[in-house]
Amino acid sequence: MFRLDKQNRERYTKNIINALYENNKEEFRESYLELHPSDQVDIFITLDKEGRERVYMFLEPKEFAVIFSGLYFIHQQVCIEELSDEYSSEMFNHMFTDDTVNFLKRINQAEAKHILDKMEKEKAGKIQMILDYDLETAGAVRTDEYITAFPEETAEDVLAKIRREGSDAEIVYYTYVIDRKGYLKGVVSLKKLIMADPTDAVEDMMHQHIVSVLADMGQEDVGKIIQKYDLLAVPVVTEQNRLLGIITVDDAWISLNCKRLKALVNSQR
Repeated sequence: MFRLDKQNRERYTKNIINALYENNKEEFRESYLELHPSDQVDIFITLDKEGRERVYMFLEPKEFAVIFSGLYFIHQQVCIEELSDEYSSEMFNHMFTDDTVNFLKRINQAEAKHILDKMEKEKAGKIQMILDYDLETAGAVRTDEYITAFPEETAEDVLAKIRREGSDAEIVYYTYVIDRKGYLKGVVSLKKLIMADPTDAVEDMMHQHIVSVLADMGQEDVGKIIQKYDLLAVPVVTEQNRLLGIITVDDAWISLNCKRLKALVNSQR
């Protein structure tokens, strides 16, 4: 992955934009897709409608999903108006659940329903379950993209799973251990898995005293717990301790800061 800096930004950006408008798909893809996602976003938001439409043609929905997730809502709205239903639904299918939820929360219900109806049923169902939670609760900001393991699996089994599924997970530093009914039993760190003997069972290395939050807990309280225990993510569970999802530290603070900003704006009206 290549990151732009003060020395190369202008030259590299110019080459990418030239390739785009000269309809050089291969050169554009090679240069653009090797950039860090934040740099991809920075270039994309400078484009006019013609440029954006060329990007949609040159990139697969899965590739554009990374860019869409990094855009401000106002730019996301522009994209949705320009994208076909087929392209946008495939894009949402490949986005992290929490990123899709954050977008759907901010548009009207009819538009959100239209998008969900076009998506894969399983993914749409998971998103709808999150949307059904009160906007201020943990359940509304959780994601279901994480790694799980059963107690009897070995370190080798879990590491193989991380290699297979890690690119689709929000976080790989923690693996959440569940039983066959989905109840949370423990958590094991990536460091422990790497350091363990490949044949060691997960149940013998997992940490059983887990910090977790209930789905109806307020997001501000979730943020405090993450800060108190210095966590990268916290599992969201039912009262019976069934694992529903996780909240990562970045999502917790984004949600909390948005809430505080909204309160500040309202107080100044």
